[in-house]
Amino acid sequence: MSEFKYTYSVIRYVHDVSVGESLNVGVILHCRQPNFVGIVYDRSVRRLSSAFRDFDASLFRSVMRDLERSIDRMNTQEALFPVADAYDAVRQIWPDYSLNYRGMPAKPGISNKPLELTLEMLFEQLVTRQAPHRPELRSRTDDEVWRRFKHGLSSSAILQKLIPASVHASSVEFKFDHTYQNGKLHVVAPLSFDLLDSDSIRDKAVRWLGNGEVLSSVPELGKFIFVIGRPSQSARKPAFDAAMKWLERVKLDKEIYEEDQFDPLAKTLATMLSMDIGNLSGGNNINAFSS
Repeated sequence: MSEFKYTYSVIRYVHDVSVGESLNVGVILHCRQPNFVGIVYDRSVRRLSSAFRDFDASLFRSVMRDLERSIDRMNTQEALFPVADAYDAVRQIWPDYSLNYRGMPAKPGISNKPLELTLEMLFEQLVTRQAPHRPELRSRTDDEVWRRFKHGLSSSAILQKLIPASVHASSVEFKFDHTYQNGKLHVVAPLSFDLLDSDSIRDKAVRWLGNGEVLSSVPELGKFIFVIGRPSQSARKPAFDAAMKWLERVKLDKEIYEEDQFDPLAKTLATMLSMDIGNLSGGNNINAFSS
């Protein structure tokens, strides 16, 4: 197994520069071979708001979003932004060390795990554990993702056309709660990746790779529309990004939307449903297809 040498820099919010009141809020990781620069930061302002009475949450979000965008540019445009180590990445973005937001001098490390996972582990160790009281975390189910989309949808007529159906493929029964037919069976599938840990996110994406292999053998199946629930914890972002890449590889005719993309998803559904309204307005009793 390959080992990666990397450096990391802790991102620290210094509330009062004169007395040094501060909390760790993020981690930047840099690796030369392979080239990688990544950041994970605490997107919740609850901890900082509790610690500092006059904390400016809006400014914090703005500063950290700008930092994340700058790091993303470094990662994708290596030739334009050569980086010596993780601390150098921070200093290129924040050259003034007297600011309330600063990076700590780089420290080295070696890992035999994927760099995205290594970054998550550093964030957990250096930022999350610093919180005196960690909020209770919970997963969201696929049904909760669907309910959020349904509540944001302006047209209930679209939802009324979607019915449950089951599909048999390779001796396996797949049950789907939201389907419609206009010659083929089309499936709207909510998928929550707002899960408690990165392994669960990866496992769910890999499971759908396998599902796609099996379902691709069913000629009666049409398009899959995936409605995605993004993780609420920023530490899960690298695992979520990897999961989305795997989902793109699923061997199905598909489109992928996030749960808050109400308008584009509604337009897609309305267009596809209008292809054969007569076939959908009656009693559609599709139960299963056999491959």
